[in-house]
Amino acid sequence: MKNKLILLLILLCSVLNIIAQPKTGKCKKGDCINGYGEYVYGFNNGDRVGDKYEGEWVNGIYSGKGKYYWVNGDSYDGDWVNGNMTGKGKLVWANGSSYEGDFVNGQRTGAGTYINEYEVSYVGYFDNGNYIGKTKPGCQSGNCIDGTGLVLYENGSTYEGEFKNGKPNGKGVLTWPAYTHSGEFKDGVPNGVGTEKWGDGRTFSGNYVNGFLRGKSVKIDSDGSRYEGFWGDHGMEGYGEYYSADSSVSYKGEWSYSMYNGHGTLTYTTYSYTGSFVDGKYEGQGVLTCNDGSVQTGNFSKNLADGHGVRINKDGTREEGTWRYGDLVSNVNSVSDKKPEEKPVEVQKTEEFPLETSYEIVQGIMSNRDPSPYSLQIEIVHRKVKTSVSWLMTTEIVSIKAVSFKVSGSAGSWQDITNAPAYLLEKKYSYNNKTYIFETQLNGIDIWFELFGYGEY
Repeated sequence: MKNKLILLLILLCSVLNIIAQPKTGKCKKGDCINGYGEYVYGFNNGDRVGDKYEGEWVNGIYSGKGKYYWVNGDSYDGDWVNGNMTGKGKLVWANGSSYEGDFVNGQRTGAGTYINEYEVSYVGYFDNGNYIGKTKPGCQSGNCIDGTGLVLYENGSTYEGEFKNGKPNGKGVLTWPAYTHSGEFKDGVPNGVGTEKWGDGRTFSGNYVNGFLRGKSVKIDSDGSRYEGFWGDHGMEGYGEYYSADSSVSYKGEWSYSMYNGHGTLTYTTYSYTGSFVDGKYEGQGVLTCNDGSVQTGNFSKNLADGHGVRINKDGTREEGTWRYGDLVSNVNSVSDKKPEEKPVEVQKTEEFPLETSYEIVQGIMSNRDPSPYSLQIEIVHRKVKTSVSWLMTTEIVSIKAVSFKVSGSAGSWQDITNAPAYLLEKKYSYNNKTYIFETQLNGIDIWFELFGYGEY
């Protein structure tokens, strides 16, 4: 609705500008110099195509009572002073809206009634075309000069509290449509300790200097998040602490332009970053620590590892080199900070298998043995008589000690082979010129054996 009032004010201003501009026309009847006359602006083949004024004149200027008709359908009927609508009058727009009341220099100022095109009425006081309210501006109660009172300003705001020399001085409450400010005032503006409460739920508390928040302050957003720290010319500046409403995010460090800028620590539920920030992003040297134990140390850019850095993975392996957009592109070295426990190969049993029988390789869990990922049971099942043999294989990072199956003479046997390549171990059994194989490989960073089963080649 306020926008509509502003639009109408703009329309009114354009109307007044038309009146003030010199125009050529014709006095149709009466005295258009000093008296009562009708003056028409603009003709085309004898027909009026411009505005018309009918009323009193003084020295060729509208003065006294008169009516003005715009060619677009708007009209005014009321008082005129030196060519301007001043005094009492009624302005009617072509869309059906109207204002009746006081005018000053062409503006709706004073008491009046505005009815828009939807027949919604505004009765009260206006200032330069703006509706103030039903109450006339000024001191409403008490002593608004030197004492305690309540004043209504023409802009629609109110102040209730202590006055000195006609201005708010001391403790009081200033109320605007959008927010209220309670606290200390000096020379009409907030100075000293105060609190602002906004209609959207935000609050600001701290010290005010000439109407602006400065120094150590507290801000609570409408979502419940909280900032405690220093406030400057550009909002949050200097050291400050931020806490989200659910405590899932926090920041402690330096601020500028209400963003993380400088050194600080940003903490989430699953990780934290301590280091340099620029405009709210990781920028420069920092340390990113995850809850799983992995740590990235080095240079960051736009929240990603970028430049030289070192990563300690959750399994203890260490990667050092050059990072680009979060990826390692040049590896200096990759070693483990952990020393694996030496575990000897344990062969529970060795058995000769006749070539005329068939066998199956089965993965299982070694009973009464360490079930860690560094151990695996392989079982050979004699399908004919259902006898079996099993053993335990263990591993370390750089080499694997295991048992491998080889052809020996006319029968297959299992033999112990140590220090086999870490990337591949093969177990083979040959029968009737066919070879059956299963293999165990490393899988990524974690040292796990994967049994692929056996197939016919």
